[in-house]
Amino acid sequence: MTESERPSPELRRLVNMTCDGELSPEEHARLQEILSGDASARAFYRECLLLHGELAWSDVARRVTTARSAAPVSSPLPLDPCQAAEHPLLDSLGTSFQQILGFFSRPTVFSLLVALILPGVVLTVLLVDLALHPPERAAMAPMPAPVTPSPVNKSVARITRMNRCVWAMTGQDPSVGTTLFSNQRLELNEGLVEVVFDDGASMIIEGPSAFETRRKGGFLHQGRLVARVPKGAEGFTVETSSAVVIDYGTEFGVSVEEDNAAAEVHVFEGEVALETRSKAAKDSIERRRLTAGTAARVEVASSDGGITVRAITPVDDLFVRTLPTGAIVADFSGGTGNSLADQFPGAAGSGWTTAWGHREAESEGVRCSALVERIRPLRDGGDYLRLLAERESGTKAVRRALERHLELAGQVDLTKPHVVSFDFRVDKIAGFSERNDYLILCNNSIPEAAPRTGVASGWHIRIDGVDHKDARAKHWSFLSGGEQKREEYIGSRIPVVEGAVYSFRVLVEPEAQRWMPSISVDGGPWTKFAAMGMRSPGTAREYGYWPILAVWWKMDGKYSKDERETIGFSIDSVRISPADEVPTTR
Repeated sequence: MTESERPSPELRRLVNMTCDGELSPEEHARLQEILSGDASARAFYRECLLLHGELAWSDVARRVTTARSAAPVSSPLPLDPCQAAEHPLLDSLGTSFQQILGFFSRPTVFSLLVALILPGVVLTVLLVDLALHPPERAAMAPMPAPVTPSPVNKSVARITRMNRCVWAMTGQDPSVGTTLFSNQRLELNEGLVEVVFDDGASMIIEGPSAFETRRKGGFLHQGRLVARVPKGAEGFTVETSSAVVIDYGTEFGVSVEEDNAAAEVHVFEGEVALETRSKAAKDSIERRRLTAGTAARVEVASSDGGITVRAITPVDDLFVRTLPTGAIVADFSGGTGNSLADQFPGAAGSGWTTAWGHREAESEGVRCSALVERIRPLRDGGDYLRLLAERESGTKAVRRALERHLELAGQVDLTKPHVVSFDFRVDKIAGFSERNDYLILCNNSIPEAAPRTGVASGWHIRIDGVDHKDARAKHWSFLSGGEQKREEYIGSRIPVVEGAVYSFRVLVEPEAQRWMPSISVDGGPWTKFAAMGMRSPGTAREYGYWPILAVWWKMDGKYSKDERETIGFSIDSVRISPADEVPTTR
């Protein structure tokens, strides 16, 4: 085979994908275009399909023969039919098929053929017939439609995060955690979706976009995406109708305009290879290297299909490189100043309408302090909020709360499902032995905004000094309520231990008037609990969606000589995010 007759890299790739059953409609059309105008390409295609069929049937023969007689089998053919040694395959077809027919003429094997393999024989014969008799005119007859691979063992990626997604696909509604398969098409009208591939590469797709997954990358039909490829996942590829971007371990963005003709590539870190091929030069691949801080635009001429690549000025803000959290957070790092909204005591902004503050209902001889420190880090170090409350004298009950108000029309829509997550450590709990000794983590309404008197709460997690049926004293429990039933204590059977760190996730569904808690102890596995009803009766709308995050505690001394109640706790990693995002805790 001369150098001019040697198949191009693109042809080898397309034929390989045909043998693997992973050819997309666009790739199918491109293969047909190549074969229609190149006799040597058709010969190569014919040889590959015939060798692929020979390999398949030889493998069946080897397996059946081994099972029947355990006799030695001949060395297998090369695994990649397109990488086989160059030989006059067509001259040996008669001998090969005679051997195959002789094997399948055996009675026991023939019955197996009829029951299991006959459909594959029919398909192979059709493909061979097409390859042996291609039309010699410019446009070939359509090839058989590519076979969509079975989802079994073909998963390539999964959706890890979403942000206000509106999907265009009828009958499909992907969500966080959805597994994606090879050749699966994602059509996004609005929003952002993060996809992480099995090899660790990830991408953020921005709507409106249409993207089709592959084993190591995919095909961007329209829209914008940013790919981030870590070490070990090099070779990740994003294709468009006019260009192929091959990664060398980097971060880059690709944009495809609506007409699918023009594409842009912007490299943020590392470097990529940009490959193009014009219709006028089907056998010639032009490859360029783009490094960090550079960008290129690929344009296709409408007259002759010629491709032009020109350098352009990179634009960082053209792409979304990190998925917006859409979250309200309370980060206590940086001390006790209030210059930032998420510090303690904090300032208004970033989803908060107030700083952290105390609400006092009753008080007698109580000492209470709250400060930011890092003496005993909750999890991975850093600052956190620590509070200590002690009743020093008297018998009158003490009720106080540490709370902060949220914006109803802020970056998280509290009228829709959302997740509240935080880390909580009990540093000290003493003297909690009365019915009115408790600590509550909850959300509340704004009293002046609610039509009903008093403060109303939605989700409600608590520690009590006495048992309430299956909700045991000094164990985490939940309070479930609603319009149709009285309040009900539900025990978690998770004890409260001084020094243990409890991570909470609370899925809140305001309109459904329900919430679902999950608890992890010291970074261990999550325990998920069934849905609870909102504690207060009435709809969430009536109570203003309970836009207060609060920690309430009550210490009730019955006699002056009783042991003084003490409650000390630390809190960190406060985060309120839309339910379609993956909440994170440290």
